[in-house]
Amino acid sequence: MPRPRKTRILKIDGRKKPHRVIYWEGERRRTSHFEKKIDAQLFARQHGWETLDPSLAVSAEERLLIGKARGAAAALGVNADAIVEAGLKAMRSTTQEAPPLSKAIKAYIDAQDLAGGRASSLQNLKRFLGFFELVAGSSARIADCSPVMVSREARARYSNPESVRSYMAVVIAFFRWCAEAERQWAGPEWFRRIKLRTDKTDKERVTIADPERVAEFMANCPARYQAGFAIAWFAGVRPEELVPVDGQKERLLWSDIDVPARTIQIRAAVSKTRHPRLIHDCFENLWSWLEAVPKAKRTGQVMPINHRNFKKMRRAIADMTGIPSPWPRDLTRHSFSTYSYHHYGLETTINNTGHMDEPKTFFSHYKGSTVKGQAAAYAAIEHDGQSGSGVWYAMKTDKDKARDLARKTKTLLPQ
Repeated sequence: MPRPRKTRILKIDGRKKPHRVIYWEGERRRTSHFEKKIDAQLFARQHGWETLDPSLAVSAEERLLIGKARGAAAALGVNADAIVEAGLKAMRSTTQEAPPLSKAIKAYIDAQDLAGGRASSLQNLKRFLGFFELVAGSSARIADCSPVMVSREARARYSNPESVRSYMAVVIAFFRWCAEAERQWAGPEWFRRIKLRTDKTDKERVTIADPERVAEFMANCPARYQAGFAIAWFAGVRPEELVPVDGQKERLLWSDIDVPARTIQIRAAVSKTRHPRLIHDCFENLWSWLEAVPKAKRTGQVMPINHRNFKKMRRAIADMTGIPSPWPRDLTRHSFSTYSYHHYGLETTINNTGHMDEPKTFFSHYKGSTVKGQAAAYAAIEHDGQSGSGVWYAMKTDKDKARDLARKTKTLLPQ
């Protein structure tokens, strides 16, 4: 008659569904999946998981010791619970001397392997902790390693934010394991220093234009293009949606704008993200600029200009109004988002910009960039009949003149 296979629980992983229970069945390691966490816990308890006080079993090593002690005690007819509890308390009351960093890392990886860690996870631990060991030194004391060292090494090795977070998560999890009660290799002060001593950098605020500069920009803009720039400043439409770089891509048309209904339809073929959106409840002063265009001329493209000349014209107007060179990234859209956030609130601004799933963007970029008084002044920039001549933007710059001179000189040289 075959002997029944003994099941020994190693780990319950409840971070993602389905919940996994990893256990040894005889000489084979197995994994069972459960849709509900309570079913996974019930299965584990049926096979001896956390038969003692759960607060006592905090690591894989302890659970193995408890299992061995219970087996030996059952053979002798002794109550194992009291013995194990007393032994754990005695072990935790004695502070142990921390081994060198290399030995501590090896012990940690062995413990994770014993707890049923996947091969790919163990490889990540070896790689990240190996990087940290190279910087700190194999013989370094754990108490001498600081959170600042961890963060600096992560940022020095990786430029990708996801890789930086993964590196720091693995190394800090290692120190948390070292600080557990049965080891006490790293004290609680190590983790207090995580918040107090980190490499902090001031997050760069987005660049926005003052209401006075926007008003001056619009006053110097040629009348033919004022409507397009007004849509960029006061509706948050991207330049790529008004004047796409790709000549084959569709652009915003007058037929997409419903002036009486006060809405602008950004079609999927126009949208940079290929997601349509309907702009409504935007700045009321926008419509004064659009209504200034005669109805007979509200046909075709809103910005009838190619991308190269659009950039030249925009730069020329910016030079006249004091906007810095080069043109700040997404200046019109960032200005709209900032002032709209303070004037109309979060929900309306999220809808009009198309950031439906990123409200945190507005809190991190736009919340403290201006005040309500400036937003009110921005909303009061209306069409007053002024416009630029539209001649100067087509004039050649010094760079264009130098290029033409080089071409002329090349053609005059004898062959």
